[in-house]
Amino acid sequence: MAQIKRELEINLSQINIPVTGSGLLRNSSHLLSAELIWPRTGVARKSTSQPCRLREGQADFELENWGLKVLFKENVAGRFGLKLTITEALDDEEIEKILRTA
Repeated sequence: MAQIKRELEINLSQINIPVTGSGLLRNSSHLLSAELIWPRTGVARKSTSQPCRLREGQADFELENWGLKVLFKENVAGRFGLKLTITEALDDEEIEKILRTA
């Protein structure tokens, strides 16, 4: 049976993490990574990373422009996996270094 390909757009809406690893800091910077696992035949994974700031463990992306909240706009076929990870609190210099090497 042939799998139907379709275009999928995954947008980040909100992050809510009660424990951020930043101690008592109200604001913390993190790196969010997302992976699509086997989105279609021949493509084992697609990945993206983006910095995000949490205020008391929360971030709301609803009012952000599309370019800041889109994670993927990808063709998929059949079933696939989605893996999201977020780093512990990092300073801006550490985030920039990670993004440069990735």
